[in-house]
Amino acid sequence: MLWGYGPAVDIIHEVSDVKYLMDRDELNVLIIGSSDGRHILQTIAKYYTHPKKKVNFYVAEVMLDMIARTMLLILTALEPPDKLGLFEKTRLWMEIYGNTLTRPNTSKYLVKKAHQLVHMVTDEAYLSFRLPLVSIGMMKYKERDNMETIFQFWAKNRFENVVKLWDGRIRQSLGTRYDSKEGVFDWDYFMRLKEIPEGSRINPREYKHWRATGVAFTWLETEVSEPNPTLASGIVKLGHRLLNHGYLGDIVSPPYLGFGTDSEDKDMLVARNGVNVHRSTDIVEANLRRMFHELATQTEFKQTTSSDKELGTVITELSAVQEIPEREEDVEEDAEKQEDFRRRDDYTCLPVEGTKVVFLPTSALLDLPRKPNLKNFFDLVMVSQNLTQRLSPEVMTMAKDGAILLAETRKFLTTSTNKEKQDFADHLKQLAEERQCKLLHPVDGVKDYLAKFKVVRKG
Repeated sequence: MLWGYGPAVDIIHEVSDVKYLMDRDELNVLIIGSSDGRHILQTIAKYYTHPKKKVNFYVAEVMLDMIARTMLLILTALEPPDKLGLFEKTRLWMEIYGNTLTRPNTSKYLVKKAHQLVHMVTDEAYLSFRLPLVSIGMMKYKERDNMETIFQFWAKNRFENVVKLWDGRIRQSLGTRYDSKEGVFDWDYFMRLKEIPEGSRINPREYKHWRATGVAFTWLETEVSEPNPTLASGIVKLGHRLLNHGYLGDIVSPPYLGFGTDSEDKDMLVARNGVNVHRSTDIVEANLRRMFHELATQTEFKQTTSSDKELGTVITELSAVQEIPEREEDVEEDAEKQEDFRRRDDYTCLPVEGTKVVFLPTSALLDLPRKPNLKNFFDLVMVSQNLTQRLSPEVMTMAKDGAILLAETRKFLTTSTNKEKQDFADHLKQLAEERQCKLLHPVDGVKDYLAKFKVVRKG
């Protein structure tokens, strides 16, 4: 799972009605499986709207690839305005987040930041300077070495076969239906995605283009051509070679779900004659622009008009994605440019008040419950829909009595029927009850994105 299956959540806002939590000066939050850091960024962006308190995020993922991507996305989101402008930062972030292919400039930025991330995971002093928000102190040394391998793979950017890999996944998934794949994509959109309450805000043409190519976000004035190595999974080092297991991410539920189904700017949600004026891509862009502005200034964002905001339903035909030929492995690269890429950034990220992000080992949900100092430690636990099985009784011992549990439903999961979504919501309620959690609000698996519980221990 390379992106989340639901909107970015301001976590403090979600518990703003829980007075005893809001009265605390410090909140410890355990996030299990968010994949992309969207909840962390959204919470930090809205920090100025809440009573001041320290918030410590502890992030548990089952794959190092997810931690690596989250670090990159946070690093990019917190680039100072004099280093990366708001408009360019927004589109660059979108491409890294959800496109198999990116613009050349985005690819160059990604390679440069990959080199910086190598420095960060190998030198904690540099990490504290360049990205003081983040801590990897609880991760094992072997995992840090593996993270370095991932970033080295990104820096070399040898993922040219991503187009073939995407098409191979489509062929494997559809089998004999591959020749009629356009019809399959059409059926999935109108019979599954559009049936989700906010799913119709995703334009059918952009969804089907993403299904066919893996390129989610497009603009008329840009062309994508460079592979996005952050979508590679299972990167390992074998001798001097860096290997990967290819693209193992989702090919049905799109990356529009995190930021492209709702907006504070209600003009972005306007529909005329039953057709949305704006694409989900435009909604994502508007929401990210707002979020990045708030991250930088901690003030409200005033949305401005954009020349392409009306193009959601009348865009010209998207050009076909061209397969990129394999490059020779031993092609000599410009030494001066490579040295510039490897040079450490001499500036720090945007200052973030009262927040810390701690990445946990991939074995955290098995090992950490045994640590006495983490018993009754977390004020809030948030778990993604695909990792609820990891919410063991031992994990819940790390939550305080009275802690809040936020569990994602499968509302936005395109591959699930409405009955399966409701069955999963019922499963969440049963699971929470077994973990001594009380449901705070009725939950509908089809309409509600989050189920909210309170830890109430007996005796």
